Amino acid sequence: MLKKDGLLIHIGISNKPLRNDWFRRIGYHNSQYYAALPASAPRIFFPLYPKRFRQKCFSFHSPGSRKARLGLKLLEVMSRFGLIALLRQHGVIVAGQEELKDRKDTLCSWLGEVLSQKIENVAIYCGSDLARRKITLLAEAQNQGRVTVLVVKIADTSEGAAAIRQESEALQALEGARLFCEVPRLLLEDTWEGHAVQVQSALPLSTGPQIPELTVNHLKLLAALSRMHRQKILFRETPAWKTIEMAWKANEFEKWPSPSQNLLDNLLSEETGNVQLVCHHIHGDFAPWNIRVKKDKLYVFDWEESIPNGLPFSDAFHFIYRQASLVGPWPGGEVMWELLEKKFSQLAEMAEYPSMYENILPALMILEYLKRPHPHLIELMSVLLSKPNVQTS
Repeated sequence: MLKKDGLLIHIGISNKPLRNDWFRRIGYHNSQYYAALPASAPRIFFPLYPKRFRQKCFSFHSPGSRKARLGLKLLEVMSRFGLIALLRQHGVIVAGQEELKDRKDTLCSWLGEVLSQKIENVAIYCGSDLARRKITLLAEAQNQGRVTVLVVKIADTSEGAAAIRQESEALQALEGARLFCEVPRLLLEDTWEGHAVQVQSALPLSTGPQIPELTVNHLKLLAALSRMHRQKILFRETPAWKTIEMAWKANEFEKWPSPSQNLLDNLLSEETGNVQLVCHHIHGDFAPWNIRVKKDKLYVFDWEESIPNGLPFSDAFHFIYRQASLVGPWPGGEVMWELLEKKFSQLAEMAEYPSMYENILPALMILEYLKRPHPHLIELMSVLLSKPNVQTS
């Protein structure tokens, strides 16, 4: 594929002799070789050389499924010993008519100027095709012999730009907060070629396993986060309620299963809407894959969904439900209800707010179903409706 800006992109390196001579003969120099993973539908691209940076890139993104994590770990071990045939087989070659590092029209050259650092190596992660998508870079920069690692996010949609602004506001609010964890520092928010760009410090990379359980350390973090921007708000004035009401007015619930309809009828009643809640800052996408654990310390990233007036228990619910439903194994609705009740009670005690999750849990389930409809949620709703303290219209 020949780009208008003089870049030649060749998909598939294979394990034949390097094509440098062929590229040079047609006027393209300084070929760079990138791994592309997973092979079936690549989302992460990183340079095969230098080896030191290549090894870092295996920890840049951790897949959700056990099978994918095991496959990535196997590739990381093989790469450590110089066995990169599988990485080369499905890789990408980028060749330029001039030295790529000397080009003045690239994002990396612009970043180097505004940060007063030279960008040496870059890995690229394209995680999603949703409207709020961002392209995320792991960039290695150098300044006077000192190497730093940065995370760069760039948006190609207005929704993605809004997500970047939302995360930047969250990182600014979190700076200096005592949260029993570390979060990235916001270093830059700007635009390049009309695209929103954000630069933040990189948290320590870790090849350790994801922690699937909501531990005491997680709960301490959520309790501390709940003290930020704590405020009393009527249920009907919360962003969560307004999102549900907007979907209801758009008739998005017409074909939903009956358990969700029953919860919805009660949730949108005047009585429930006038309940006063203690709302506070939430992460918004609190899940094992957005948390690194190193020596019992939590490092939490991806704050794009963070808001200062979220529902209590939101992050705890997302962590427990998404781990069980998206990664598995799913233990069944009754077991999930018992686990949620136990963890919510612990969090309510630590955060020092009333145990009012009977009113909040239906809203959390409906919000999740709006994003990711799944039979697991319907099963959980049915269990909730069977409890004596839940009223339906």
